[in-house]
Amino acid sequence: MNQKQLLSWLGPVFLLVFFLLFYTQELPNNRPFTRLDLWETLPDIYLVKLILPYYEAKPSPNGWYFLPQRFPMIGVGLFVLLGSWAIGRLALRGVNRLQQTPMMLTRFESEVIAITLGLSLWSLLTLGLGLAGMLSQVLMIVLLILSMAAEFMVLGGWKGLIPASSGNEQIISTTKLAILLTLAAFVGVTFLGSLLPEADFDVKEYHIQGPKEFYQNGVITMLPHNVYTSFPFLTEMLTLSSMVIYGDWYWGALAGKFVLASFSLWTGLAVFAIANRLFGNFAGWMGLLIYLTAPWTYRISIIAYTEGGLSCYVAATLLMAVVTTMNRFKGLDCTREALLTGLLAGAAVSCKYPGMVQVVIPMGMWMLVVAFLSHMLPTASTSLEATESSHPKPAARPTTHIRSGVMIVTAYILGTFITFGPWMAKNLVENGNPVYPLLYSVFGGADWSPELDQKWKDAHYPHNHTISSFLFFLKDIPFVNDWQSVLVYGFAMLTLPFVVRSVATRWLWIYLGILFLAWWGLTHRLDRFWVPMQPIACVLAGASFSFMSQGERWRSMPFVIAGLVFNLGFIASGLSGDNSYLFDLTKMRESSGKLTVPEVMAVNELTKGNVLCVGEAEVFDATFRPIYNTVFDCSIFEDWTSREEDAKLPAADKQMKDAASIRKIFSDHKIEFVLVNWAEILRYRTSYRYTDYVTPKRFENLVAGGVLKPALPGYPFFRPMDSFNQTERDEIAKWAPELVVTYDGKPYFMTAQIFPVTNAP
Repeated sequence: MNQKQLLSWLGPVFLLVFFLLFYTQELPNNRPFTRLDLWETLPDIYLVKLILPYYEAKPSPNGWYFLPQRFPMIGVGLFVLLGSWAIGRLALRGVNRLQQTPMMLTRFESEVIAITLGLSLWSLLTLGLGLAGMLSQVLMIVLLILSMAAEFMVLGGWKGLIPASSGNEQIISTTKLAILLTLAAFVGVTFLGSLLPEADFDVKEYHIQGPKEFYQNGVITMLPHNVYTSFPFLTEMLTLSSMVIYGDWYWGALAGKFVLASFSLWTGLAVFAIANRLFGNFAGWMGLLIYLTAPWTYRISIIAYTEGGLSCYVAATLLMAVVTTMNRFKGLDCTREALLTGLLAGAAVSCKYPGMVQVVIPMGMWMLVVAFLSHMLPTASTSLEATESSHPKPAARPTTHIRSGVMIVTAYILGTFITFGPWMAKNLVENGNPVYPLLYSVFGGADWSPELDQKWKDAHYPHNHTISSFLFFLKDIPFVNDWQSVLVYGFAMLTLPFVVRSVATRWLWIYLGILFLAWWGLTHRLDRFWVPMQPIACVLAGASFSFMSQGERWRSMPFVIAGLVFNLGFIASGLSGDNSYLFDLTKMRESSGKLTVPEVMAVNELTKGNVLCVGEAEVFDATFRPIYNTVFDCSIFEDWTSREEDAKLPAADKQMKDAASIRKIFSDHKIEFVLVNWAEILRYRTSYRYTDYVTPKRFENLVAGGVLKPALPGYPFFRPMDSFNQTERDEIAKWAPELVVTYDGKPYFMTAQIFPVTNAP
């Protein structure tokens, strides 16, 4: 039995073992559920959530009747996407015309690059308009319409190449139809899920709260109370533009979520394009299928995280790097391709700072290799030249190897600065640090301090680099994590025996390893932070089918079908995020807010004026004007009420200003209520640290001094003491025992209080 025959028999055995290990795992974020438990309930999930959705004999706030509520958000989202695509197409045309010969991109690849590049450029344009105080609905609509008009006027002038098919055409055609029908279900629930009100803390603290504040202020400025809004905000700018075009911050945020959800589709198409170039058409289709059907893809699409955008630019940058490499192997001048690679790499770090170590630096190193060492790299029929025959070779231009190499590297760096540079310039002007709040020890930064910097590092950098930690995550990512798909690494690992003879497979595994090491070594290891690894793993998963014979492909299909059936059920079950796809959005706005931030919704009923929030930073649902700060910013309450002469004392030792001075400060800022979220302060004290200045005694003094009235009795917020862990109970006993009250013989913790301001305006 030769090696190929041996692998053909070992493949199904490996898949069987992998599937058994995968499906017997407990779900760490959804304990006590296991995947086997979900298999037992799949028939009910499919019947209730997918086959007969929301049928009611009597009126219900849940059903197809409420689908038209989504149409305005969908319309705004599609308008932004179409306009961004047009901007990207125009930019691509401009880059293409830098030289007389056309770039060696297929028509399909050009469309993927156009939409991803266009979203980045529209985000930058929104940033520029916001910094200029020109967040105008009319202006944005006109700009997008003009972009579309300009593109449609020249549509058809681009002559691209059509990717060639491979294998049995009838089988490929049948498979394509099956894949498209399957993807319709997954993509459909993904976009419906994206149109639901947001419930995630980080999202409502800054991912959509930042754009909300920019929208309400009519200008983009530094928000010293929310350090996160000084991050590069590519995806958040798309949300902001949706708010402006819609004319409403709340419903515009849902339209923005629809736009952000589309990143999953563009990522999947980039996965297809990469796998198609490197491993053939069938590998492309399977990579696309595996990526778009993974629960993680759904999860990062319905929650307005930045990982969806970052994953997209990981894939899009890799696609252009592959194109650049292939053209370099052919002796072509690939300066324009390197420029596009840099533009997309800059977009990656514009989504999130980790994009620097995940995309910009690794791709920059690869550009150096391609520019100066490409003649030393091996090529093989199963590597970067797999589809060479489908791309005609024009005559190479006479140029020296070194000079063209310098041009390639320069173009890449220039592209990176074009798309990421504006974010660095913004921070440089605002606080003197181009990567604020990072690298404080190097650049410093206004509104920051060594104490805040250390607090930030303690919370956001890893502290455990042991072998056991490394091995734990090597198991967790492919097997254990709740939202992983069995198809991703189940099939990706089948390519490991081919890394010796397949150059492309080898480099993809190396890049996957770099992404893992960057996540494990440099971040605080939230599981969603490794999600940008998924597109690369899915390319490898698709590639595994290129190494299979036709018979092996069919033998693997039961595993594929089982994985798809489970994934769709898992997504629809609600374990991957909200599944109220057709719920009444007007009712959901209120009910979602009361479930996540009941104290904020309570203040909504009291005022539309200014409210000082202490410990409360999840304020997106507020219809009042919140004066707040995040845990990593200076406490506004402490700054306003503590004596200036005590500034250098420990927070717990600071004395309060006299009542008249505090009363004047509250009056000057037109504060009507003070909302204190004791539960959040407790969480911060046991995790990120929180200033010791804020205690219940301080508020008792303000009430006694006539600055505040007693907390409103009609808005009680309590939580049973036995729902807290021992560390939290010990902290309550040490820090705020007066917040523990007894009701019906059981102890409760007072989670929030609302204090009216005496003589409020």
